[in-house]
Amino acid sequence: MPIINGLITAEGPVIDVVIWVSNPRYQALKKANQPVPPIRRVRALIDTGASATAVDSSIIQSLGLPATGCEPIHTPSSGATPAMCNLFDVSISLTDQNRPHFLKITLPVIEFDLSLLTIDALLGRDVLESCLMNYNGITGQFTLATS
Repeated sequence: MPIINGLITAEGPVIDVVIWVSNPRYQALKKANQPVPPIRRVRALIDTGASATAVDSSIIQSLGLPATGCEPIHTPSSGATPAMCNLFDVSISLTDQNRPHFLKITLPVIEFDLSLLTIDALLGRDVLESCLMNYNGITGQFTLATS
């Protein structure tokens, strides 16, 4: 069971995750004798306010992923009119002693421009539903564990 202990910084609870093509995409690329993009290690903010995981556009582009849909997304800045965002299937994992531990083998994520931030992804409740999280503001520490 991977357990990540970290400090709550000014950015919040940030962890490193691995984002890669989804398993079906991997299989399709291999079957077509196409190159498989390398995994991407990214900084992700654990965001209990996000119902879905969001990944920066540059990460999506580097993986050469095709859009799987489009969805209206409400954000604090979008007001009553939702922003239309593209969806992409990825796999996402934590690493435990350099071995990937998949949280979700296929997960639809929202493409979002996070380039003005110091993170590459927002880890939403769609991933956190498989985790146990302890946010201890008094000590300035957090723990994230998966089964």
